[in-house]
Amino acid sequence: KCTHNIALAMLLNGNNEGAASNLECAPASAAVNYLQAVVGARTGNDNMVFNNLKKAIQADAKYRAEAQIDREFLKYFNNADFQNAIK
Repeated sequence: KCTHNIALAMLLNGNNEGAASNLECAPASAAVNYLQAVVGARTGNDNMVFNNLKKAIQADAKYRAEAQIDREFLKYFNNADFQNAIK
């Protein structure tokens, strides 16, 4: 099955590729988009980070505040594309 929780477990166990694959077929939600952004950050896929953060925030504004303090995005904090994504 493809679910947010299974993907999160994979990600926490260091299986970035498995998490990404699982998230692709998981039911769409803000949480799924946010976790896809985290996978993007861990794999160095900037477009994945920015596109999925935008989607997550559009679906649920609470992710704006979360992204601003999430250490997963530390290297993006001063990036203009990141700042645009979390507007």
